[in-house]
Amino acid sequence: MHKLLSVVLMFIPIPAVSLAASFDCSKARLPAEVAICQDPELSRLDEEMARAYQAALKKGESQQLKASQRAWLKERNGCGSNALCLKRLYTARISQIKGTGVRWGISDWKRAIGKWTEAETTSMEGQWLNIKEVADRGFTFELSALSGSHTGEIEGFAAFSPQGALFKSEENDCQVEFLPLGSDRLEVETSGECWSYGGIGVGFDGQYLRGVHEKTLSLVDLGVLKSKTKDQAFHKLVGPAYKDFVERFQLPNDDNKDIDGLGARVVTGGVRGMFTIMEAILMDGPGMKVYAAMLKDDKVEYFTNDPDYARRLPKTIEAWRQHFPQASVFFMTAK
Repeated sequence: MHKLLSVVLMFIPIPAVSLAASFDCSKARLPAEVAICQDPELSRLDEEMARAYQAALKKGESQQLKASQRAWLKERNGCGSNALCLKRLYTARISQIKGTGVRWGISDWKRAIGKWTEAETTSMEGQWLNIKEVADRGFTFELSALSGSHTGEIEGFAAFSPQGALFKSEENDCQVEFLPLGSDRLEVETSGECWSYGGIGVGFDGQYLRGVHEKTLSLVDLGVLKSKTKDQAFHKLVGPAYKDFVERFQLPNDDNKDIDGLGARVVTGGVRGMFTIMEAILMDGPGMKVYAAMLKDDKVEYFTNDPDYARRLPKTIEAWRQHFPQASVFFMTAK
């Protein structure tokens, strides 16, 4: 049975380092814990995290490691059941723990000049680092990020430190730490005071990879659809509009009622800072039935594979549409 790394870190009065307690998935209560137990990839990442954490404890510096793990677990639980958020945090934390001890010289930093991208960057949410000039004491950089329509930027000079490099703002207490994880990976960690450099939801922390790239997400990745088979069928149904749906479910919400009584799981979503401009709704019905609509260019585009609803909106979607009644409805799959 899969064991979940517990938030509780217990000190015991013996020479060995403290152990991280574990509990069975049958005892999971927090939304993040339940999501981890239900998702095979998250379950694998949690097990990998447990192994990496225990191995790192044996290498020493246990007090500092346990303190950072407590902070990370709090951040992880803050993801709730958002699988994408959890995967992003697990991937970055595992690399950080495994990368402890990596040191770069000036020649390594000079080779790092150029653009870097946070590993989980998508079209609607991401972070980018540009290392510009490297000198004997450190380097100049630009750090930018976005979440929907909200953006942020930090730029300045990071001085070399024993662990990597550190930027300290002259305006407030914001600090940015750059930690090498390998020849082509950097961990970026910011202090809480750095929130003032970005809008709501914008962050700069994460694992950065050399170059510019963008991760392609599916509606399964976002938790909108549960079945890969159904996701593929929906992709075929809506064609190029699939990407538009993915973008509009940047912030998904599955706490909605199926007014029609179709036995559907109803998920609504929107883009941060652009609700009433970029929104979507999807009703995941029984079997392969699906009903979905999105707001695009001041009109509502509606798709379904249920012939009984090909030319009329389900009441659930009609209720959602009342937030923007001026938008005309286009029945995209009506024949």
